[in-house]
Amino acid sequence: MTVPSTEFTDAFHAGLGRALVYLSEHAAAPELREAVTQGLLHNQAYDPQCEPPRTTYLLEACARLSPPLDAAEILIPRVKHARNATARRWDVNQWVNILTALGQQGDQRAAKALRDKYRSAARAETPLWDLLSPALVQLDGLNGLRQIVQDQHRFTATSPDASHHPYVWEARTLLGDDAVESELKNLPEALRPRGNADRARKRKQQKASNPRPTDAYQHVHMLIHDAVQPRLHPVSMLPYQLIHRLTPPDWQRLTTDLNTEDPAKLRLLLSLFMRHGVPGALRRLLSLVRHEDNGVAFRALRALGHIQHERVREFALELLRTPQRFSEEATSLLRLNYRPGDEQLICMQLNGLQEQLKAGERQSFLRNVADIAEQFPDEGLLKLLTGAFPQQPCACCRERMLAVLIEHDAAPPDLLAEARLDASPEVRSLATEALSAAGRLR
Repeated sequence: MTVPSTEFTDAFHAGLGRALVYLSEHAAAPELREAVTQGLLHNQAYDPQCEPPRTTYLLEACARLSPPLDAAEILIPRVKHARNATARRWDVNQWVNILTALGQQGDQRAAKALRDKYRSAARAETPLWDLLSPALVQLDGLNGLRQIVQDQHRFTATSPDASHHPYVWEARTLLGDDAVESELKNLPEALRPRGNADRARKRKQQKASNPRPTDAYQHVHMLIHDAVQPRLHPVSMLPYQLIHRLTPPDWQRLTTDLNTEDPAKLRLLLSLFMRHGVPGALRRLLSLVRHEDNGVAFRALRALGHIQHERVREFALELLRTPQRFSEEATSLLRLNYRPGDEQLICMQLNGLQEQLKAGERQSFLRNVADIAEQFPDEGLLKLLTGAFPQQPCACCRERMLAVLIEHDAAPPDLLAEARLDASPEVRSLATEALSAAGRLR
């Protein structure tokens, strides 16, 4: 599980457990101290919007250095001088999460810095107020909630729905629904959470002012006609809800409509096909996947991923054998069309493109492999999934990979040991439970 120093940065960025092990083995190395400092200052998660906070992972990294790194000393000045959370939202969010955890652990410096910043943000009515409110609830409980409600009433005339503010979610989790509901009843009238009846009434009024055609097929073409008109913000996708209204005859007519040569109309039509399998469109989709317009070709490829057919599998294997446009998407076509032995081509593609694949392409490629393994859990594919685990840059996707391996009793002890130190709390939990279960079976 030891990582060469040249690979540490990549492992640390990805949030792999092996990076923490390496820190313990080289605790005094100055370059590692700098790498952890940068990890504190910059949210390095592959997708910070979806991945859980790395608070525990980063604090453990600080503790494994010799001497330990004082995260509060580094982050308090950053939070103190932060003026706007918009430009560096995920960095600031990480600073606040770490200082909140330290404050909850008894670090008075961290708690005071967050309370002071909250007060200054509330006085100035800056976006930082919204970001710091959940932290105040975590530190001060109901007292924090009362303070936030008073400040919100002071500078906010109305609220979209006070019960859905982040600080209220946090309060419900920490304090319980009854305590929070009791406190929310004291909100001024303008800020009281609207009931379900009010929201339903508003939705009904909106529908009445914007009636939709009863014929789903006509509705599709009405939306396409409107979308292709010049506009400031172009429409790229048709509403997902349309898929549930379209009948088999509608899909047949839409398949015929794919014969248009207009790329803009094709992209819009394919935004429906890429979310719903239509076997009758196979021939046209196989043609469109080679379209010169990348948007058309990519959506046609995604549409093929919903179709189970030998010709789709043949095209997927072609993409795996011959590097070309969308080769990294080949695995998406095998989710319904995999056969034992195909994992050898997948492995060759992964090894051959490992250096060339960008993080996003590698994430998508390996996410699809997990989907295939869930449907076709043969030994070769599960072995491939095990070896690919540390190559997945997305913590949420590593959780999915590990869940598939554990479900089929294919997660080796060394992988589980590393996963217990992963940046994702969910990955850690899965690994810990699996190791505990294995211990009980001995």
